[in-house]
Amino acid sequence: MMKTLTLTCGLVLAAGLAGCGPPRKDPAIVAYEQFVAAVRAGRADAVWTLLAPRSREVLTQKLGLAPDAAADVVRERLAVRPGAELELDFPRKARIDVALSSEDRHVVIAPLAGREVRLSVVRVGGDWRIDLFTSPGAAGS
Repeated sequence: MMKTLTLTCGLVLAAGLAGCGPPRKDPAIVAYEQFVAAVRAGRADAVWTLLAPRSREVLTQKLGLAPDAAADVVRERLAVRPGAELELDFPRKARIDVALSSEDRHVVIAPLAGREVRLSVVRVGGDWRIDLFTSPGAAGS
């Protein structure tokens, strides 16, 4: 009887503590932090992967390449300067602007060069990707 009571109490306690870990970060913040880390490291491959499809299309156009240009060609032409004007606390202080966010689009607010910037992060399939060319205030984007 004592073993059953101890086991039952242990299971109840374990079940109660299962949700007591640190709060999960918003997946848009995680994508944003990965993007910032890739830019800081100068990793164009990772930057490209973390971009939303529309951002990839616009960058391909801005680089003067054909729409069907191979991703490696675009990545070769994409210049990512390590440490590009990013403050050390850039990812740590990032937060979500709930008023401008929706289920598939979150707006991340973060400090940059002494001011706050807003960046759209969109859900693409099950992943969150950076949308560089959509205004964070654009409704329904």
